Amino acid sequence: MRRILMTVVCAGCLFAAGARADDASEFFNGKNTDGWEGRTEFWKVEGGAIVGDTGKGINFNTFLCSKKKYGDFELSFQVRLKEGKGNSGVQIRSQLIEMKNYAVGGPQADIGGGYWGSLYGERFSKEGKIGGGHMMKAADAKKVGAVLKKDDFNDYSIRCVGKKVTIKVNGETSVDEEFPNIPDTGIIAWQLHGGPAMEVTFKNIKFKDLGKKSGAALEKHEKVMEEMLGLMKELLQAFESVKDRATAKTAAGRINKVCDGLEAVAKRAKDLPNPPPDVEDRLKKKYEPELKKLAEQMGQVAFKAGQASGGEPSFLEAAQRLAKVGEALQSLGK
Repeated sequence: MRRILMTVVCAGCLFAAGARADDASEFFNGKNTDGWEGRTEFWKVEGGAIVGDTGKGINFNTFLCSKKKYGDFELSFQVRLKEGKGNSGVQIRSQLIEMKNYAVGGPQADIGGGYWGSLYGERFSKEGKIGGGHMMKAADAKKVGAVLKKDDFNDYSIRCVGKKVTIKVNGETSVDEEFPNIPDTGIIAWQLHGGPAMEVTFKNIKFKDLGKKSGAALEKHEKVMEEMLGLMKELLQAFESVKDRATAKTAAGRINKVCDGLEAVAKRAKDLPNPPPDVEDRLKKKYEPELKKLAEQMGQVAFKAGQASGGEPSFLEAAQRLAKVGEALQSLGK
């Protein structure tokens, strides 16, 4: 009986598993800089890639900026600094602060020199305000250097969810922690750094907006999880009520009603679109502890109920039905 109930309860946590669609074409169309703004003499789209070139060099930092603001997202691409020279980066949750040279302030995933994979505050203070600049999190230069291809394209990924930022260079995680002062939303921008002549190319750009569907997805999945919790609590009460054969017969009716509810919830869960990973994380943090606690409680009371039932046929039939529902829920979660 304990195994059956653990199966039913833990299956509730599995409704959150899933993937999401790629939003790359909306983010960057691969043809031109529509949806972006910057000093056009420095930026072009070539072969589906964004190419930044400072010509003979510039004495200021400049950026190609998204016109749209983003909150939670995943961004991956391949990047190359021509001949390994210069410095670049990708601004996240930032703001355009000066349009003459398209200067930007905010957190930056760094590219170049000994800063590959670091998170730097471009014109962004430790207090989370525009102005100044500081290293928010320095990457381990030795670890990143061991996988870095200085004169070739490198895989680079940025994941930003809530206050947590994760940066990877060629699969090596260089940043993975929360930053309390990071803005909730802002633009994304590609950088050309001031200094001698340099060229940077960003290709195979893939983008997933984790924020645009999260609110609706969270609400729908929370509704399913709340129903599941309610049914688990009703099931617990049904087992706790069994004191003898007579009460076991009454409990059997309650267990069958719970089974009806579980089957209905399972059907709705199956029809739900899979949520973004941030929704999955929130659901697990919110519901998994309580579901596990209920499972432990039911493991104890179900055993006692079985002993107290006196072999009541209707109770045994209800338990068998619950087992089948549990198996169905488990297969749904796979």
